[in-house]
Amino acid sequence: MGSKTKRLFEHMRSMFEKPSSSTRVSNLLPLGVMEESDTLGSSLHREAIVGNRRALKKILQTSICVDYPNDKGQTPLFCACACDSESTALLLLQHGANPNE
Repeated sequence: MGSKTKRLFEHMRSMFEKPSSSTRVSNLLPLGVMEESDTLGSSLHREAIVGNRRALKKILQTSICVDYPNDKGQTPLFCACACDSESTALLLLQHGANPNE
């Protein structure tokens, strides 16, 4: 894993910290959801949040858009960072996730 990717994750994770404490945004801002009928999109977001790299790799091999948004417009990368799932955030970045989305 490149140091540039690691620095990018650290920068994104720092955006989720409150200035006065280490409370994450996920405690302050609810994450969006996916429609149950959208099984692939739901799986992508779920695995990004919980940190299941093996399942996430399989999902990404299906050619789903790595920046596929949920109902609040949040990408899997946003959700992974908000939930402090570093390993899945780095995997999403390696698969071309846009940190500006």
